Amino acid sequence: MGRALSDRFQGCLLGLAVGDALGAPVEGMSEVEIIGLHGRITELSGGGGWALGEYTDDTSMMLAIARSIAALGRFSPEDVAERFLEWFEAGAKGIGHTTFVALNEMRSGVPWRQAGQNAHRLLREKSAGNGSLMRSAPVALLHHRDPEWMVKDTLNSSIITH
Repeated sequence: MGRALSDRFQGCLLGLAVGDALGAPVEGMSEVEIIGLHGRITELSGGGGWALGEYTDDTSMMLAIARSIAALGRFSPEDVAERFLEWFEAGAKGIGHTTFVALNEMRSGVPWRQAGQNAHRLLREKSAGNGSLMRSAPVALLHHRDPEWMVKDTLNSSIITH
């Protein structure tokens, strides 16, 4: 990969982390609530249980995928699931309910291919979160020239928890 492309990939991941940290203190608020409390958010801040510049579970999981791909040179759902579980067991902060249930299933011995499906069933089919979308960039960057593999690996990344 050329230096320019590498810089763009790094910029993509850094931009995601900064955007996540920018929005962390207002996570879960409606647009009206945010405007009423803060107006337009243009600087990093703390609040809502988040320290200044701290990013959420979405970035933590995105970084787990990026680190896995960097270590292996490919996407491995088994390795990603292990990294998610290590992060979870280390005291993941701000974890979404669907992801919590899925990773708890994995902690109980459920294979990664089944954990997200179990969470969906246990949550009575109310597990339609956006968490797996929030962490999809590393897989998209890996397969930027191969849309077929991009879709396949993005789906495998998603079914771990959703």
